[in-house]
Amino acid sequence: MVIITLIGIIIFFSFWRFTDPRKGGMMQDLKVSRIRALTIFEILAVTLTYLMHILLPKYSLNFNQVIINFGLILFISSIAFAVWAKIAMGKYWNQPIVHDIKRQSKIIQSGPFRFSRNPIYVGVFLCFTGFFIVLKSPLIITLIILAIVIHRAVLTEEKNLEKLFGKEYIEYKNKTPRYLFLK
Repeated sequence: MVIITLIGIIIFFSFWRFTDPRKGGMMQDLKVSRIRALTIFEILAVTLTYLMHILLPKYSLNFNQVIINFGLILFISSIAFAVWAKIAMGKYWNQPIVHDIKRQSKIIQSGPFRFSRNPIYVGVFLCFTGFFIVLKSPLIITLIILAIVIHRAVLTEEKNLEKLFGKEYIEYKNKTPRYLFLK
């Protein structure tokens, strides 16, 4: 299971890195403080979880195999969900939080964007949830911090999109949940 999560994380970050069509790519994202916070969280969480799993196994949570299998399914499916969302955005992919109307000249409402206005954030959050479950990590408590960072980023993005797209975005917002089943 550890190897599967490691391969999943490597594939996910590699996909993100090598499919970024912007000049400067992912490094531009780090100029935005909330994305920088999210990136730091991701790196620390992954590193600490693996270290704890290897060096301090006695501190692992006591999950049974059914819960661990659920975590693995959640981990893999949420990566697929986030990747599907990025593919659906295609050429309209843009730096998170800061929107460039020249680049993002359209609101994507197809694919996973029918189920959530923020499928990439949903995918990242669920990916970490599954990751912590599979590795029985007590760091699962840090999901509270991740949820706060993501939610604040989403609120900023929504304000920007409402300014850029006006009525079109408001209509989309009214018919599509923010986070899957949560308005």
